[in-house]
Amino acid sequence: MNVRSFWTRLAGATVGIAVVAATLMVTTPLAGASSATLYVSPSGTDTGNCQSSTAPCATIAYALTQASSGSTIRVAGGTYAQQLVVPGTENVTIAGGWAPKGTSVSPVVVDPSALPVAEPDTDSSYPQYAIVDALPGSQVSLQDLTINGSGAEGQFTSCADDFVGVYYRDASGALNDVTVTGVELAPDLFGCQDGLGVYVATNSGKSSNVGMSSLNVNNYDKNGITCDDAGTSCSVASSTVAGIGPTSAIAQNGVQIAFGAVGSVTNDVVTGDNYTGVNDADSTGILVFGGCGEPLDANVTAAGNWLQGDDIGVYLGNYNAACTAASSTPSRDTARSNTISNANGLGSADANVSGSGYPYGYQAGITDCGNQDSIVANAISGAGYATVGTVSDPEPAFYRPIDVISCPAVSPVVAFNTYDGAPYNPSPTSPPGRPHRPFFWL
Repeated sequence: MNVRSFWTRLAGATVGIAVVAATLMVTTPLAGASSATLYVSPSGTDTGNCQSSTAPCATIAYALTQASSGSTIRVAGGTYAQQLVVPGTENVTIAGGWAPKGTSVSPVVVDPSALPVAEPDTDSSYPQYAIVDALPGSQVSLQDLTINGSGAEGQFTSCADDFVGVYYRDASGALNDVTVTGVELAPDLFGCQDGLGVYVATNSGKSSNVGMSSLNVNNYDKNGITCDDAGTSCSVASSTVAGIGPTSAIAQNGVQIAFGAVGSVTNDVVTGDNYTGVNDADSTGILVFGGCGEPLDANVTAAGNWLQGDDIGVYLGNYNAACTAASSTPSRDTARSNTISNANGLGSADANVSGSGYPYGYQAGITDCGNQDSIVANAISGAGYATVGTVSDPEPAFYRPIDVISCPAVSPVVAFNTYDGAPYNPSPTSPPGRPHRPFFWL
């Protein structure tokens, strides 16, 4: 059993079959269609080719059936209740910010009541039901839209199916000025370890490349943004990812780049990933993870971010195959110029109590279990990262502004960092005790 399949269902909720209902599935564009601008408005009609701004179509899903590679679909304000499944033959942009003549521009919300079309996952046997589903080979850019999962939440009645806001599988594109919200399960299923705001994944030998800018992800279940697998490349810039704050239901992550994916997380705000439960877990703001039998995650950069209230601000983890120590292969990941704070000190009701094995918590501004990683010029503060415990005896907890000793990290570069305004640049000279391994990845 690989590490992904082992850890993705920690909460142990009952497994069953979700209820699905019929809706419109996007089909391959009509033969002979040309690259064009298409128009959609709630006041339109789903007939014709959608290419007249004075005779728009009514749904984005129908417009996709009329689009060809290179088309732009301009969407007027309103709520659109269809799942969007984009064929692999298409290179398409779906953009809000348009209004028919004589009307005002207003928000565009994609909020389907059902998600009947499922796609496979690259990393598990669980079907992925996405609000926007970019099929293999497609290039899909979204702009000035809100992707809302609230209407489809009721479809998920067990942990058997995964709920995703925007899913790129062997596909590429961009998200600019997009909000993804409401991709969460009912309270009694919140520990199912799914509910991903944005999910980018790649099969062996394929590629996915997604750029995200001015993205806002909130009210998600497990992860805000997930980029997994070798062949996946993600850049997340000038975006906001907000966890739900203190919760005992699930160990959330803000941004995850894992299992061989590459990318950068820069100038973002990542907050509120705070696990208070007893299931030997942590939440993290920015999680970089590789190894343990999976590909390493090398040359990933987390820079210029503002992280607040996360159990672990930035986690740089690349393990050996046995998952017992840092990899002997250089990972060279970077955490640079981040501002990281946590006020949940020892004894706080919102402090982590199980990351070192319940009832002993684990919190760190930056954790490194890599090889030749760089941790430079980060400003860390707050009682939640004040030094508590030792590696050999993490009782009542193990907290550090920067933790390079519990794994320990191999030959890290640690320089010009501060904790509460004073220099703080530890070295991995302490003998290792129980290596801290993450129990929070997807």
